[in-house]
Formats: sequence, C-alpha cells, structure tokens
Amino acid sequence: MLAGALSLAYAVTLARGLTWLHDGADGGDLIAAAASGGVAHPPGYPAYLVLARLFLLLPFGSPALRTNLLSAASAVGASLLVADAVRLAHGGRHRIGAAAGVLAGFAFGLSPLLWSQAVITEVYGLHALLVAASLRALPVWPGAQNSLKAFAFWGAITGIALANHLTSIFLVPAGLGLALFGRACPELAEGSGRRMHSLAGAGIGLAAGVALYALLPLWASRHPAINWGNASTGSGFWWLVTGEPYRGLVFQAWPYLWSRLQ
Repeated sequence: MLAGALSLAYAVTLARGLTWLHDGADGGDLIAAAASGGVAHPPGYPAYLVLARLFLLLPFGSPALRTNLLSAASAVGASLLVADAVRLAHGGRHRIGAAAGVLAGFAFGLSPLLWSQAVITEVYGLHALLVAASLRALPVWPGAQNSLKAFAFWGAITGIALANHLTSIFLVPAGLGLALFGRACPELAEGSGRRMHSLAGAGIGLAAGVALYALLPLWASRHPAINWGNASTGSGFWWLVTGEPYRGLVFQAWPYLWSRLQ
C-alpha cells in the first residue's frame, strides 16, 4: 500500500524532462556525465552515476525522465525502510507497530523536501535511500545479529552512501561506536577480541563501498565529454573528491545553519 501510493504520487508529479524546479540546477550535469560515461562535478558522485547509467538503459522517455525515475524509485525505497524501522521499534508485527510504520513512511515520503527531490534529477533521493539503508543495517533492531557479517554489511552500505554524498560521513560514528561499545556478538569472544572483529568487519565493508571512487580515474582516463577535474591524475582526483571548488561555501552556510538543521 505504501509503495503503491507513493509511486502514484511521484508519478503524477514527476518532471517529464529536465527542470529548474526544486533547485535542480545540477540535473543537466549529472545526466550528461552519466550518458557520456564521464565524471560529474565534485565530488564526482560515482554511486549515483553507476545507477543513473542503468536507468538510462530504460527503453522509453527522455534521458531526464529516466533519471527522474531513479530519484522516485530511491525515495520510495527510503520511505519503505523508514516504515520498516519504525515498525520494528514499535513491536514488530503487532498492529500498532505496523500502523506506526505506515504512518511514518507516508510522513517521510510525502514531506515537502523529500517529495521535491523525488521528482527531479538530483542525488538526494538516492542519498535518502542510502542513509535510511545504513541506519536500518545497524545491528540494533529487534532480531538483528550483532555479528562481524552484520557490521561488514553496514559498512558496505555506508561506504556506498559516501560514494554518493560526502555528508554520509556523519553515519560512520554510529556504526563504529556500536562496534566498540555495543552488546556482545554471539559468535565472537567477549571484550577486546569482539570489538576488534566488529571494527574489522565495519572497516572492510566501508573500504569496499568507498572503493567506488576508484571508478572516477578510470572514467576520466577515457577523456569523456564531461570530465570534471580530470581525475586520472593524482591532483585532479584529489581536487574532485575533496570538493575543493566548494570549500568556501561551507562558511557561507553558517547564517542558514539553524533553518537547515530543522
């Protein structure tokens, strides 16, 4: 019900092409980079570009419509994960838990901010999906196995999130803190051995997900039409992935910090 209703809402309001609506100023760059096998503006967004290229294979609509559908599908997925997390936090399969989950999913999926990003070409629909997936993958929910494999899975999801948007770095302390101070893993020894195994799993997963950034120099080496920073060189790669052109904007955002936090 939740997935169908949100899909219908997004389909009715989906932009049919490239648009300036909802501050979607980067849509053209993202589409052109994906279509040309190139590299988008800093920090490169390799995770987004991989998925965008898959959606560009759809046999209908304009390229912009296809990448708009990626945003919509991502927002639906994010809302389902939020609903599932709330359901678990309120008693799993009990009716009150299920109702709370559905209500939370609708509240999230139809919130003005997420809805605005679900109907245009931008990285934020996928960002919402990966953040929700990272939080859902944390082994803190009822029935979760607090194990090496669980931390590795969380790390991989979070690493992919980092390969989509650098603000996902704020997810890392949650997983690493849980690995260090969470309840004991059933199949691992107590104490420092358990912590080291959990941290190792999280670290391996994070490294595997972040490895998507290695695609940037590969793509850049082919000299595509869209090739920000020429990441095939060491200096170009560093310039790209650290978002060097936008560093000054960090301090310009302070006057708007409170409204953005809300």
